[in-house]
Amino acid sequence: MRALELDPDGVWVNTNLALAELFLGHEEAAKEIYLSFKDKPFPGDQTGRTFREVFLADMDELASKGITAPAFEKAKKWLQ
Repeated sequence: MRALELDPDGVWVNTNLALAELFLGHEEAAKEIYLSFKDKPFPGDQTGRTFREVFLADMDELASKGITAPAFEKAKKWLQ
């Protein structure tokens, strides 16, 4: 949250914040972030990806390294 206070335009921070909320077991807070941003374009992405695509790619990257949270599957459903 401090990052957003310092840079209110840094909406990309929400990708990390949503994951942090999942890892802390704060599913409702994570869900609120995911649902608020999932359909918005990811700023600065030259390929036109949405936050949904970035959120899912982040989870996939972490999972490929053996890092998961119990709520990953729930989060993926929220992002559908």
